[in-house]
Amino acid sequence: MKSVKRPSRPEIKNLNKAAERIKKAVKNKERIILYGDADLDGISSVIILKEAIKNLGGKVDEVYFPDRETEGYGINEDALSYFKNYTSALLIVLDCGIGNLKEVKIAKKMGFEVIIIDHHQPLKKLPQASIIVNPKQRGDRYPFKEFANAGLVFKLAEVLLKRKLSVSLRNNFLELAALATI
Repeated sequence: MKSVKRPSRPEIKNLNKAAERIKKAVKNKERIILYGDADLDGISSVIILKEAIKNLGGKVDEVYFPDRETEGYGINEDALSYFKNYTSALLIVLDCGIGNLKEVKIAKKMGFEVIIIDHHQPLKKLPQASIIVNPKQRGDRYPFKEFANAGLVFKLAEVLLKRKLSVSLRNNFLELAALATI
């Protein structure tokens, strides 16, 4: 009896690439910084990814949430200055960053490798981050485009942890993603 090959499902563009880069950072004990938007979606995204990294055996060196009233939305130069002692780190930006062309360029000049995981509508030009995960970016064939950012990070956690993702942890992540989505 012949086995039937199922057509492969489209993946969120760069999701596997981001997971592999994070696993490499954990394995090599690189510094990891999480920069999240200061709303429920951004905070939930940071919590999910921080716990996923911890479950891989890694650690997050710094977490940052900008104050919208004083720092505005997205990546800002003051925050990047705050991180200057962490250069040569992997800077993972969650629920913002897709419109921060100038700030990503500055971060790269400072020595950070930048991954952006953002669900907001991209501009015509994307930041020069090493990896961008956003189902709304050009070339992404994933059929569903309306994730909250915590939903994207949940999908990333599934790829990162695979069999290490216990039912209990998966349910905790799902609760956060659902809350952020609402």
